[in-house]
Amino acid sequence: MIATTTVFFGPLIYKANQELIDEQLKQVSDIINAQTAQLRTVAQKQAEQATQLTKEYVGDYSAKAQALIKGARQPEHKPAQKPIIKEDDFPAAPKEVFPAAPTDDFKAVESEPEVKPHQEPLVTF
Repeated sequence: MIATTTVFFGPLIYKANQELIDEQLKQVSDIINAQTAQLRTVAQKQAEQATQLTKEYVGDYSAKAQALIKGARQPEHKPAQKPIIKEDDFPAAPKEVFPAAPTDDFKAVESEPEVKPHQEPLVTF
């Protein structure tokens, strides 16, 4: 019932007070636009500060990474250490020449015996 009354009387009220209502709507629109512009400005400043801070951090970390890479490429001069393992710890390598495998006398070995058709398999299921 309230909705029906509003729908019926709304246009009549607007027609009677059109100048006043339009003026109020313009003021509200101006206030909303001003607030939006202010929020946009604040957001832009925050974004610029965040971008600047990020650039500083990236520059710092990039410089540190380059310093680490340069340090890794240039070995430090340390005094030579004596090896823990000595040559005497290993047996001497053989000095004799091994004979070559005979190729003519080599016979192929069958990997599986031939199964005859009349034989039954050893394992049944």
